[in-house]
Amino acid sequence: MSILFFVALLSTAVSFIYISLKQPHGEWDAWAVYNMKGRFLFRAGGHWRDLFSAPMEWAGPDYPLLIPTALAACWTLMGRETLIIPALVAMLFTLATVGIAACSVSALRGKTQGLLAGLILLCTPYFITHGADQYSDIPIGFFFLATVALICLQDGLAKSDCKFLILAGATAGLSAWTKNEGLLFVIAVVVSRFLITVPRDGLKLYLRQMRFFAAGLIPILLVVVFFKMTISAHSGLLLPPEGPHLIAKLTDFSRYRTVMDFFVRRTLGFGNWPVSVVPLLVFYLLLLGVTIEEKQRRGIVNALIALGIMVAGYFMIYVISPRDLEWHIITSLDRLISQLWPSFVFIFFLIVRTPEQALTKKESIPALV
Repeated sequence: MSILFFVALLSTAVSFIYISLKQPHGEWDAWAVYNMKGRFLFRAGGHWRDLFSAPMEWAGPDYPLLIPTALAACWTLMGRETLIIPALVAMLFTLATVGIAACSVSALRGKTQGLLAGLILLCTPYFITHGADQYSDIPIGFFFLATVALICLQDGLAKSDCKFLILAGATAGLSAWTKNEGLLFVIAVVVSRFLITVPRDGLKLYLRQMRFFAAGLIPILLVVVFFKMTISAHSGLLLPPEGPHLIAKLTDFSRYRTVMDFFVRRTLGFGNWPVSVVPLLVFYLLLLGVTIEEKQRRGIVNALIALGIMVAGYFMIYVISPRDLEWHIITSLDRLISQLWPSFVFIFFLIVRTPEQALTKKESIPALV
């Protein structure tokens, strides 16, 4: 299994380099938004605030700046612009996502299971090609996965020590500094933690855990809030309809059917696999069975609720979208799925029995709670 994993890793690295050489500026949103903003910050000097002026509204002036500022910082340290920096940043986030999935699952469920999780990500064509496109979806997916993994490690390995929650707060905050979807993710994590902790262990434990989570979250969240309130301009592209128009969209059930239809079809076909991987994973789950270890149940349920809130949030954003609905879904849904895909793969391999357990016919634990 180790050899197969490293062959896949090497193949991915070669493919990534090939795509980066073929399209050194990345795809549309990379060169038109993220890399462009990085160049603006690097070149503009004292005029950097012009990036958020009205003529630049088409570039999303309220988009968070983790990627652009990272690029500008690297170019500043080097003293010049180079196309290799955006490509390296994109590769770093893509391969680091694989590394977190493999290492965290290995820590919780064993080496073989961790390698399988990493292998699924390495073999997902869209995940790799979209990473090479230099968009921000893979980086925010990295922070989503890191947060989910840290919470599971907290509940599975270090219940009395909340150090993992501090890091989870920081990675959740960094997701909000990467894309606007990160703000929804922060809410999802806080709400899901409340739902699984308070009914069983009381409000006191929840507040204690949230203090540690907030210690990592708040410094970064303050940067996001400061940016939103004092520097960025509102992007009219993202504003929902108001008043009667909003009510009309919320009560138009054909919009719900359209969104649901696209969600199902795009999820089943996600990844650009030769054969849909979702049914294959379901078959694998049914074949090997489910094992949820007692110490990992809380973290798994926490993650599933948080991801469920994210999916529901994405769904409702489409329902109230001011844009042409089908165009909006077609141009963005695959990217949204790619944000959550690493976290779903991580949770899948925490739930499914390991090959070793299947071979020894170890009893499964069907209940989540």
